[in-house]
Amino acid sequence: MAASQTMHFNSTNIPPEVVQALPPFLQAQVPLYDENLQANLYATAAICLTLSYIAVRLRLWARKLKGQAMGWDDWMIIVALFFTSIFVAMFLFVTIMGMGRHLIVMILEHPQNAVPFAKGILAAEVFYNPATFCTKTAILLLYHRIFPSQTFKRICWGVGIFVFCYSLTALMTNIFQCVPVEADWNPALTPRCVNLDLELILVSSINVITDAVILCLPMPYVWRLHATRSKKLTLTGIFLLGSFVVVVSIIRATYVSAVSLTDGSWADSYSAMWSVVETCLAIVAACLPVLRPVFNKVMYGHVDGSTAVAGSSAKPIGGKSYGYPRGTGGGTHGASIRMKGFSVLETETGPEQ
Repeated sequence: MAASQTMHFNSTNIPPEVVQALPPFLQAQVPLYDENLQANLYATAAICLTLSYIAVRLRLWARKLKGQAMGWDDWMIIVALFFTSIFVAMFLFVTIMGMGRHLIVMILEHPQNAVPFAKGILAAEVFYNPATFCTKTAILLLYHRIFPSQTFKRICWGVGIFVFCYSLTALMTNIFQCVPVEADWNPALTPRCVNLDLELILVSSINVITDAVILCLPMPYVWRLHATRSKKLTLTGIFLLGSFVVVVSIIRATYVSAVSLTDGSWADSYSAMWSVVETCLAIVAACLPVLRPVFNKVMYGHVDGSTAVAGSSAKPIGGKSYGYPRGTGGGTHGASIRMKGFSVLETETGPEQ
């Protein structure tokens, strides 16, 4: 056994006696011994996490360019980036421990990695939930800040409470999916586990649904604005910039539903990789709608852009609510629409909420 820990095998040089001593499910992995996804996993983590850091930095720069204090949505996206960074760090750790290779490689070459690998998987599952929760909450807080409608603000609160309850439930389920928890890495214990396949499918499905709901929340209010059709389409496009995250969530859900308990270090690589893509690109999507000042600064040399229109883009209704029909909760300062290319619906309602 000591020799097997130091020797590097391939699909052709594993001693027959070693193969015969393996259980059937590991023997079936012998022809697949040389397959390796680890380079893909490292590249995915590096690229996606870098993009999320760039997006948050540009978001903070946009605030500075506008001379605005940071809002709750900005602080929440920073918290989301913190949890996402920990999640990606755990992803990289389990990759070092053997993720991206077939289980037989870990068993024959690095059996000492089995326990750290199992603990790392559990830790990654735990940090995934607060990462996605904080990002979704940051988007809802952004909606709460830029839309003056009190009805819409209450809807945001309702969706936020649901996302919190669902995320907390998913977090506790991940931690206590098997009792005792130590059974995840101690085969000597006999665990009592939930139906892991059902749990993963339910959690990933709810995740996709909440992504889609949050993405579509502003649409009815955008189309009730007194603005031209082209401007409404522009605003719709801005808020739908995050639609690619929904697509990624769906892709992730398909892989999560196909997890393996006999070759997890290989089969679960895809779901883990798409989880990294999802959490990182969700942060990017949450930042895109507020990057208009940066876009204008880069393209035109100043924050307001070359031909942006402020205030006059929407007709005042009754002298009070600007850009929204009666009864939607616009205040006396109302909302102004600034539209030019990648512009965004902004409010001029005074201090941050």
